[in-house]
Amino acid sequence: MNVFPLQIPALRERPGDIVPLAKHFLVQHGAQLGKSAKLAPSGEAKLAAHGWPGNVRELENALQRALILSPGDLIQGEHLQLTTTGGAGVAVPPARPPAEPAAPASLAVSASSANMKDLERQHILDTLTKVGGSRKKAIEVLGISERTLRYKLKQYKEEGYF
Repeated sequence: MNVFPLQIPALRERPGDIVPLAKHFLVQHGAQLGKSAKLAPSGEAKLAAHGWPGNVRELENALQRALILSPGDLIQGEHLQLTTTGGAGVAVPPARPPAEPAAPASLAVSASSANMKDLERQHILDTLTKVGGSRKKAIEVLGISERTLRYKLKQYKEEGYF
């Protein structure tokens, strides 16, 4: 596999590639979610201003997250949750001035994870609805295994969501 090694510059060294790649990922992942999302000027500006310590996969993940979190088909800057890399390659959220008194750390983590679980559940159930209840089509769209989908649906049933 290493017959012809290719040196590809990091994304931060190719700022002209950021917005075209972002638009590509919006089309690709938007189709999987049944969205025809577009990038708003505020979204383009935020992507261009980011330092991109990671690679193209970081950009792709940020756009997938924005597609899931955005209420409509227009990805604004506020829908993009970009992270910076701290020591030892650990991703840390960008620094922001606190707008209000911070909640205790344990409460903030549980609220955040609960919100993500709610978003995940809603996304899975919405996808199942869009594909007419077909688990086979749902796992293709969601990019998860049949076992994972079975586990999640069992969990939602036990929690009383259907």
